This record gives sequence, C-alpha cells and structure tokens, in this order.
Amino acid sequence: VGAAWVEAVLAACADDDARRGVRALAVEPLPVRDQVDARYTTSVIAALLVKDASRRIDELRGRVQRAAETTTERDDLFGQLMALEAYRRELQEQTES
Repeated sequence: VGAAWVEAVLAACADDDARRGVRALAVEPLPVRDQVDARYTTSVIAALLVKDASRRIDELRGRVQRAAETTTERDDLFGQLMALEAYRRELQEQTES
C-alpha cells in the first residue's frame, strides 16, 4: 500500500477511531495465498463500515432525543435510525462470515 494512498484515506476518516483502524490495517500483512482472500477483504471493509454506522447511529439517537415535540420530525429521525441499525446488522453479519 502506497503511503500517499494511506494518507488520503486517513484524511477522509471521520474521527480518530477510524484513523487508528486505518493505521492498524495499513501495517497488517494480508493473509495471501495465491490471491487475496475476498472473504477477508469483505470482512475488513464491513468492519470499518460498522464503525461508521455505529457513529452515525449515536448521532441520530442524540438528535431523536433532542427533536422538537413535532411528531413528524421525530418520526422521520426514528425511521432513519431504524434503517441505519438494520444496515449495521447486515454489515455485522458480513464480518462474522
């Protein structure tokens, strides 16, 4: 992995947790046989997306709690939260397989 590419990925990270994950993966040797294992690659990417989804879920939960008493705003935020949690569960299944 080229240093410039790693720096670009680090610059795009949302927070320090994501940057730590990228740094750890940048030095981790890939389990290579004849070619890169697609299942391993998928699970690594899914794990990073789970972290991002978890961060976004925490933000949405806060917004739901602070939402005005209007039911339409709260319902919209709650719907987004449910969809994001379903997405995170799907990603977690990919990291376990």
